[in-house]
Amino acid sequence: MAQGYPIYLYVAIVKKTRRFLTKPVNLIAHWAVYIEGHLYELIRNDEEAVANGKPKYDTRHPSYQEWWDLMQKQDRKPQLVDGVVGYTAREWSPDEIDNIAKQIWEYSFKSIYEGDEQNCQSFVRLLVDMIGDSNTRIHPQYPSSFDKLMQSAYRGYLWTSIGLGTAAI
Repeated sequence: MAQGYPIYLYVAIVKKTRRFLTKPVNLIAHWAVYIEGHLYELIRNDEEAVANGKPKYDTRHPSYQEWWDLMQKQDRKPQLVDGVVGYTAREWSPDEIDNIAKQIWEYSFKSIYEGDEQNCQSFVRLLVDMIGDSNTRIHPQYPSSFDKLMQSAYRGYLWTSIGLGTAAI
């Protein structure tokens, strides 16, 4: 069987976390999958897009340059995570991968974003599971241990936010 396309992961450190942490943590970052010139990600649309009828959260697959420019505009620091995490099970087209990404969002996540469970990290893991070959699913660099760490980090973030909000009152 022919080998598919290489799969890479990118993180973009979220601006809010960079203010509170002296050393950015990839766990508290936005994650996206890169394949053949496109990034696939779960995003939160801005207020203007939502006011114009777009959903609050959605998937998208911009070209690498479009994504990079957007991350710079949002004052995020995109970084490649280590290198190839595996290969696609076949040579999926960008539209096929986008369709799979949308199905994950609509059917697995039921179009609901939850900071500690159904988030961009979980989305990345499910997308790579769906399109990756069998070796990709067990690759040591593959982010399969997000859930417990993310839940813990998100709870800490919420408690800090609540505490800071209460202290300001």
